[in-house]
Amino acid sequence: MMSAIALDAPAWPAAYEFDLPAELVTPDPPEERGAGRDDVRLMIAERSSTRIAHRRFADLSTLLDPGDLLVVNTSATLPAALDAVADDGTTLQLHLSTHLPGDLWTVELRRDGEPYSQSPGRLALPGAAHVHIHAPYVRGRHRARLWLASLHLDTPIDRYLFDHGRPISYGRVPTRWSIDRYQTIFATEYGSAEMPSAGRAFSHELVTRLVSRGVGVVPLVL
Repeated sequence: MMSAIALDAPAWPAAYEFDLPAELVTPDPPEERGAGRDDVRLMIAERSSTRIAHRRFADLSTLLDPGDLLVVNTSATLPAALDAVADDGTTLQLHLSTHLPGDLWTVELRRDGEPYSQSPGRLALPGAAHVHIHAPYVRGRHRARLWLASLHLDTPIDRYLFDHGRPISYGRVPTRWSIDRYQTIFATEYGSAEMPSAGRAFSHELVTRLVSRGVGVVPLVL
């Protein structure tokens, strides 16, 4: 089972809009800069005092107390992005999302990194495979960026994706990193269309320190 991409959210209020300086955007994994996975920034918000503190993720072992419980997602990332070509020659990127009953899928279409809102009908995929785009995916009253589609492959889906796919990424990450850069240290069961990013900053050393401190770790597959 693959994890679903969230539906479109309402527009952000103007109060939450801000400009992010280019020098604060980090498109590369910390390992590529010679740092550790846990050598990234961590913001701490205290509910009781509303105090905000800026730390490093590696400090988490000093911020949690013995008896605290850490629930981690063990889902592994699939290379769920595929190159696709419409009958008129339009080149698109197909992002797989969720496998539905009836062997249907929800998928996202992109062109040059932006969502693609026209139905292309049939798309050719690598390896002589193809996909039929049937209709927009509508949930309740909301029209998502997703489409209902059926895949026509000659190999099982996991094998096909590892033969022809790549990890889903977006414009802020211009480099195509290998699939291992999109896995957490907890990954045991393939299923996530996109990286379970909340767990990426954990390192084996950090988890060892947390367990030694008496913090419990419970696995959960999402």
